[in-house]
Amino acid sequence: ARDMGIEIVFQNFMLCPDLKGIENIFLGREKISFGFLRKDHMNKLLRRALEKVGFEVDVEKVTGELSGGQQQLIAIIRVFLFEPDILLLDEPTANLSKGAAKDLIGNLVPFVREMNAGIIYVSHNLEEVISISDRIIVMRRGENVAEVESSKATVSELLRHMMARE
Repeated sequence: ARDMGIEIVFQNFMLCPDLKGIENIFLGREKISFGFLRKDHMNKLLRRALEKVGFEVDVEKVTGELSGGQQQLIAIIRVFLFEPDILLLDEPTANLSKGAAKDLIGNLVPFVREMNAGIIYVSHNLEEVISISDRIIVMRRGENVAEVESSKATVSELLRHMMARE
């Protein structure tokens, strides 16, 4: 998937709790030159990405010591750093406070649009889905049951499609 420009942020972060944030972010994609880890280059890339996205997280701290919200940011930064063509987000705000979720969405959407990337956003938070999307596809039992323009969508309409009730 990565080779095709697809990145995924799972609801369960899939981070190594004993590694620093920066080590988790570059895990499997370390910058190496002549057999040596280029920490300075990795730090520079990361700082630029953090500034662009507007996230604040201590990437030098051991990941297991970070809050759930900060761990979620580490997982999201990890995929943004490599500027995917398609980004699949599985419940990205589920472990965040309302304020942190709002900040994440506020920073996330413009950044993804700037990258000209597509987002597949899996969520049960329908207000959030409506606020960030251009169109919404409702699926039930693995099949598309409705496609709705976000500007015309309502939570009750989406629920009706999800529950198969008229």
